[in-house]
Amino acid sequence: MDINYFNRIEKILRNINHIMNVELRRAASRLDINLTQFYILTFLTSYPLSPIGELSRKFELSPSTMTAHMDILESKGFIVRIREGDDRRVVKLDLTLEGKSFINNLVENRVEVLKKALLNLDQQKHQDIEEVLSYLEGKLLAS
Repeated sequence: MDINYFNRIEKILRNINHIMNVELRRAASRLDINLTQFYILTFLTSYPLSPIGELSRKFELSPSTMTAHMDILESKGFIVRIREGDDRRVVKLDLTLEGKSFINNLVENRVEVLKKALLNLDQQKHQDIEEVLSYLEGKLLAS
């Protein structure tokens, strides 16, 4: 395949990502959080009780920047900090019920955007899109 094919695919994916992030920013800004904070919350839905150091590495943020994000999310009631045992340096994070509800609402908003875009496709197209995206995700995760 020629390089133009890969350039077209990359551009399509970039445009989809941009559109989804614009919609997400609109929804999140009403509740005064940014994209980084959204991604931290979604990470915590899959990996509860994550150490703050692990999150800093995962999101490539300095510990002080991560702490600032945690302060904001904690002040909004979305997360709690949990200290384990006698070592006060180890701080784990978890979502509160309010945090779980908040992130579920934002994810539902993103799902609605996709529903509107894909509404008029037949069942076979839906399956084809899911299959191709799953394949691409798997390949990217493996690399």
